[in-house]
Formats: sequence, C-alpha cells, structure tokens
Amino acid sequence: YQLIHGCCLQYNINVSGGTDAIKYFSSLSYLDQGGLYDALNYKRYSLRSNVDAKINSTLTISTDLNASFRQNNGSGWSIYSIFNDLLQADPTVDYLNPDGSINAWSSYGPAFTEYGYSKDASSVLQAILSFKQDLPFIKGLNLTGKAAFGIEYTNNKDYMLPIPVYFESYQGSMSLFGSYNGKTAVSVGSDNYNTTQYTLNLNYNRTFGNHQLTGLLLFEQFDATGNNVYGFRTNYAANGLDELNFGGQEQ
Repeated sequence: YQLIHGCCLQYNINVSGGTDAIKYFSSLSYLDQGGLYDALNYKRYSLRSNVDAKINSTLTISTDLNASFRQNNGSGWSIYSIFNDLLQADPTVDYLNPDGSINAWSSYGPAFTEYGYSKDASSVLQAILSFKQDLPFIKGLNLTGKAAFGIEYTNNKDYMLPIPVYFESYQGSMSLFGSYNGKTAVSVGSDNYNTTQYTLNLNYNRTFGNHQLTGLLLFEQFDATGNNVYGFRTNYAANGLDELNFGGQEQ
C-alpha cells in the first residue's frame, strides 16, 4: 500500500499589548494535517482578535472577532470503506495483476484515492460587541450588553468513480466496483447559516454589613436563518467530467 505518515504542521503568531485604557490581542494560525494517503489532508486558517477599551471611569467596551477557513480533501469513498478494506486485506494476494490492472481478489486500498474525490470547504465568521456601563447614581448597579453575529458557509463536492477490477482467472473479465450502481456520479452541496444574538442585563450587587443583595433583569433575543442547495447527477459519458451539467438525465 502506498501509505505515508500523516504529518501535522501548525504555525501560530500572537500579538498583544496596550495601555491602562486599551488592551489588544491578535492571533493568526495555520494548520496542515496530512493523511495516510497523499490525497487525504485537512487545512485550517484561523484569525482571532480582541480589543478591550476603557472609555471612561464607568464605561468599558470590548470587541471579539473570530474567523476561520477550513478545507478538507478526501477520497470519493467513505472512511469506513477504506479502513474496512484494509482490515480485510489478504497479504498473500497481489494488488495488481501481471498486466498492471487491479486484481479483483485483492484489497483496493490505493485505488480509493485514485478514483474520485471529496472536497469540503467552510468559512466561519463570528463577531461580538459588548459593553459594561456602571450606573453611579445607584451604588452596585450596572448595565451590560452584547451583540453577537455569526456567518457560516459550507461547500462540498463528491466525485465518485467506480473502480475497474479484473479477474485474471476468468480470461481478464472486468467488473466495476462501487460508486453509484457501478456508474460515475457527482454530488454538490452548499449551505449557509446566519445567527444574531442580543442580550441586555441590568445587574445589582451590593453588600450591607453581613448581608448581600443581588438582582438581575435580563433581555435576550436570538435569530437564525439558513438555506441549502444540493445537486446530483450520474450517467456520465466519460470519466473526468466532474461537473453537474455533464451528467445524464436518467438515474
């Protein structure tokens, strides 16, 4: 099997600083996770930023930003199919026939990454703006609030090819293994999900001698919207045509 050692690379850059009135922190990171095969890998780019500002003696404002882009490249076959095939592999059977074709009686391990692919990409953005306002006319009373926004986009594409395997003992007869009923197939999907959240808290906390009095008045609103699109085609005239519009009409 053409296995490799999955290598993981990660880089981080952090910057922080500020004064008594304003403090900031930023982080940029990159992750590259290799798989057991060259075609299998995962990459992630991340950005995080935070700023806290003391506007005056009673008002503090904070902003938080988190953004990431993730890309996952895989086989057109499920992880279950790949590992199940590896576990059932017969070490005494050659992967290839003498003519270079794939032996139908062998494990199809390497072919899982050569016939088809799966690509997933997602982008996530989260932003939060918050504040704390002390109300000096009543000792122990303050008002806090937060507005949070989230956006997530996901795109995926699966290109599924049947694996041509040959039975050497049957005069080279060929069979197509797997995919969609032995046919080439393409599926694509796109999702987006948006959220907004608003919170407002009126807090009271004061101690009178050995007694403590607390109170909370809370308002919260949460909204979420999303939609998705999905497409599937099969009956392709030839391999390599991995776009929906090249597929046939009949399934």
